[in-house]
Amino acid sequence: KPAPLSVAGDVISADVAKPVGAGPFPAVILFPAAGGWNDTPAHWPALLNTWGLITVKMLSMEPRGIRSPKRWHTRQARPNVSVRDAVGAIRMLRTVSYADASRVAIMGWSWGAAAALKSVEREGWMKRFGERPRAAVAFYPRCDGAADYVSPSMILMGAKDEEAYPALCVGLIEGAPVGSELPELILYRGAHHRFDDPNAPDAVVGGIYRAFNPKAAANAVTRIRAFFMKNL
Repeated sequence: KPAPLSVAGDVISADVAKPVGAGPFPAVILFPAAGGWNDTPAHWPALLNTWGLITVKMLSMEPRGIRSPKRWHTRQARPNVSVRDAVGAIRMLRTVSYADASRVAIMGWSWGAAAALKSVEREGWMKRFGERPRAAVAFYPRCDGAADYVSPSMILMGAKDEEAYPALCVGLIEGAPVGSELPELILYRGAHHRFDDPNAPDAVVGGIYRAFNPKAAANAVTRIRAFFMKNL
């Protein structure tokens, strides 16, 4: 279903799926890794639907002509651009009878995880748009500096992640100002990048070791369900 952007900027689309029933249901807006949805764990939307949550898979890159992961860092594709996309998705959800747009979370992986964290920054969300998601979940983001967060958030990553660098996320939390809603950081001992993806190759890809870690992945599912049940 199209998700028209209702703030100034590009018009993008999204794939929307809902639980069985009339609702209204809370929703989770999903942002993929830099390689797009083909490079992102595929099982999460259906799982979230079974928890009674609408899923909105954002197609932020394709309408902007971004087809290569190497271009993820360009100005056109920086994670903060996706804050606008999330605002558009929330405003779209307000027009849908089965959605409760007052209960929305943001969830992302790698590049999309950075977008999720940006969405709950005071400067990047509330001040600019007057919107406030209830929560954010970030799988192995590249944490960039420190920020003032306004909603509960959870960061999940492998302690051996060679791409996202866990130390950066530790620094982000330690550097957050007094009064900030500090992210909860979950580091999985022995886990690597894309630890939650059953289809992740157990190999070095682009110089980065990726591998599925069943134990860490199962724990992440338990934690995230409890997190969403609490905050949505």
